[in-house]
Amino acid sequence: MLLRTRVVLIVAVAFLLLTGGLIVASWQRERLVEDRRSEETFQTQTLLWSKIVERYEQDLRAQLRALLSPALADALDHGRQDEVQKILEADIGRLQSERHVDQVDLVDDDGEVLLTTASGFPPPTLLDAGTVSQIMADPQVLALVQQDSSRRFRITVAQPVIGSSGQISGALAAAIDSDRALAELSEGLGGDAYILSLRNRVAHGTNEALAKQLAFDLPIRQRYIEHRTVVGRVYQIASVPLVDAVGRVVGALVTVKDVTTTVSRVDRVGLASVLMVVLGVALIIAFLIWYLRRSFGPLDDAITGLNALSRGDTSVQIFAPKNDEIGRIAAAVEVFRDHARTIDRYRDERERQRRRQERMIRRQMLALADTLDEEARGEVLGDLDAIVQDRRESEAAHDPNRGDEDQLTLLSSVLKQLCNRMLADIAERRKAEKIRETFGKYIDPRVVESLLLDPNIGGQQQVMTVSFADMQGFTSLSERLNPSELVSVLNDYLTLMSRPIKDQHGIVDKYMGDAVMAFWGPPFTMDMSQASEACLAALEQREEVRAWVNRLMRSGRFTHEIERIDIRCGIATGELIVGSIGSDQSRTYTVLGDTANLAARLETANKALGTRMLISGSTRELAGARIETREMEKIIVMGKTEATVVYELLAEAGKLDDHTARLRDHFEMGLRRYYRRDWQGAVSAFEECLALRPHDAPSERLLKRSLALRAAPPPDDWTGAWTLLEK
Repeated sequence: MLLRTRVVLIVAVAFLLLTGGLIVASWQRERLVEDRRSEETFQTQTLLWSKIVERYEQDLRAQLRALLSPALADALDHGRQDEVQKILEADIGRLQSERHVDQVDLVDDDGEVLLTTASGFPPPTLLDAGTVSQIMADPQVLALVQQDSSRRFRITVAQPVIGSSGQISGALAAAIDSDRALAELSEGLGGDAYILSLRNRVAHGTNEALAKQLAFDLPIRQRYIEHRTVVGRVYQIASVPLVDAVGRVVGALVTVKDVTTTVSRVDRVGLASVLMVVLGVALIIAFLIWYLRRSFGPLDDAITGLNALSRGDTSVQIFAPKNDEIGRIAAAVEVFRDHARTIDRYRDERERQRRRQERMIRRQMLALADTLDEEARGEVLGDLDAIVQDRRESEAAHDPNRGDEDQLTLLSSVLKQLCNRMLADIAERRKAEKIRETFGKYIDPRVVESLLLDPNIGGQQQVMTVSFADMQGFTSLSERLNPSELVSVLNDYLTLMSRPIKDQHGIVDKYMGDAVMAFWGPPFTMDMSQASEACLAALEQREEVRAWVNRLMRSGRFTHEIERIDIRCGIATGELIVGSIGSDQSRTYTVLGDTANLAARLETANKALGTRMLISGSTRELAGARIETREMEKIIVMGKTEATVVYELLAEAGKLDDHTARLRDHFEMGLRRYYRRDWQGAVSAFEECLALRPHDAPSERLLKRSLALRAAPPPDDWTGAWTLLEK
């Protein structure tokens, strides 16, 4: 059971005990008050009844004194009954008419009735033998409430009659019916009054109908009070015993009061009290629950945090807003949680470091294993698989330390094998690297790698782009240089020409004197970028050569003839055979086909067309928008019958100046007119080109040809193509 539940139960039980004690005390107080009220009721009832009876007794005594006279005593003493009756009749009649008395009896000293005003046979008598004997023994006035011989209760006063001789000769008794006294008592108490016989029968009463409903069954010989409900009404019944002159209980005086209103009010007050107590208990319990929840909230958080920490969960949040004992406990748990988080972070970091180191070692060992022969590599990989499997089994069993010794043994074995193999392979690798480095100076390293993978790689037909670049003015320059200077200059030149090729992912195929042959294509270059990369390499080659020539001029070592040095380049794209070609003794990796021949012819055609760089139509189409070109006249190379569309390579896309762009536009417009045999329009266009650039060789050449054809038009089968007469 939770602590706050126990506190609530203890407080609730204590409150219930306190409330119960208060209720018991209140009940005892109510009992005392009720007893006092009952006593007051009895006293009021008895006192009022006594006063009523006393008043009637005094009245009866006065009437008896009026009736007693010496003549009556003398007549009674001498036994003259007629005279006694005559003396009393007048006074008794008057008293009865005035309702001062209801019955008068005169008895002698033997108790025999000499005179009575009662009717009936036998008439009821007021005094019995015992009462008469008491009067005779003690000659005093006797007043009492008793039953007559007819069982009716009367207020009776008896007075001895003393004769002239001083002897008691009889007794005179007068009585009033108790109904009068009950009526006055009922009026005085505000209820009904009854006299019950010893058998609980109603002898007299003010409300016979109510008496029948109440059906009295009371303890006659003792005082008694109760509440009884009849026909929806609550009545208070109070009973006191009636005693005669000798102290015998002869009946009970009962009063009945309607206390419905009072009882209802008391019941409502009691119900309200009970409801208030219940509501108070509920409010106190609710307040206790709220207060304890609020007070024990940090303790609950601390318990939850401890449970979570026992499960290894350190993400639980613990709040300790209070500075009491519970708040300090929660704060201590929060500190413990922070320490657990720190330990978890440290453990996780160590585990991550271990895993990183393990992965690094595995990668290094796998990389080293690749250098071994097949048998040794299989053995090393088997050991590594055993290490990985053992680690997985350890992690599955939640025991990261299990199997560490076996793993160290396996790792030691693998490292030992690797060291032995590496010592043997280091020399071979160094030798191979030396050969590869030296060989790479003669053949592109990518070609070397391909040949090392497959020395006998066969020919493959693929779309390739081939470039031929030649130095203009090399012959005249070589005649003026000694051999060492010539080799130095040529090496510098070829280095400059090779760098753009490699930068644009091309392969240098061969050096032919001052000429450089290169190609682009799979698997060294992407299919869609080979043509543009070849063109960009040619543009960079020309810029490199111009800068190189300027440096040579500034050095002062060469004459001004070196200013005429430039390059001519031809580029073509098409299907070629690429592969390792040659004999068993000597082989080379190169390309073969008409596309390579076309590139060589285009390099030569630059002389005739007055250009520096020509590219084929397929190259122009594949390069797309990455270059700027000028369409030239169609040419027919030697050995071919079909004309080839060629373009002059001008610049990289976006780097062509406006002057050259206008020149190109006028030239291509003149070329279209030239093909349409619009000689005059062609002449005008080419003249505009020369106006923009006076020494533009292609414009001068086509202008001369247009003028000649205008003077002597060609035959109908003329296509406008120009046939190359040299290779």
